[in-house]
Amino acid sequence: MESSTSRLKFRLIGLFLSLLIFPARETYAQNPLLLSVNFDKSIPLGPFKKNDTVQIVGTATNTSGTQTIVLCEWICIGDALTYSLGAEASATSGYILRFGNGGPTALGFLNGQLAGPLLPGQSKDFIVGAYSPTAKAAVGTYAFAVQFQIFAATTERAMIGSSTFSGTWQVVKSNKP
Repeated sequence: MESSTSRLKFRLIGLFLSLLIFPARETYAQNPLLLSVNFDKSIPLGPFKKNDTVQIVGTATNTSGTQTIVLCEWICIGDALTYSLGAEASATSGYILRFGNGGPTALGFLNGQLAGPLLPGQSKDFIVGAYSPTAKAAVGTYAFAVQFQIFAATTERAMIGSSTFSGTWQVVKSNKP
């Protein structure tokens, strides 16, 4: 009986050590990020008239040549090829930012523009958001910043990547009399 208990203890210790040395699953941080986001199509930005809406356009690209990735615009749980997306932005005085393209928010904060699979090498353009003028908008220069966030689709939802677009735009007088 005692030798059976000793063997069980050694097996448990061995199992514990093997889990420390050889984890049962790969962590998301070890996997390469296969999603790239840029804002090249938003440049040049302006000049704008007082009542113009300022759109921020992004391009999402699956950088893998062989693997399809899945994007969700809410918090989601998936495998290492699934990414949960988020964003934050500054709101400059005189403007209100609305994320997405104005479609139904039930599809996600980007209105479903990026939700679903992105094939190997595929790129998709999307409207990150639009800054709409308020009554306080006036001729002048406005600063802004938008950060697109990529999270692991796990319960921990660790941020594993981001892309930032920031700068200023100018509002000029209208040529109308």
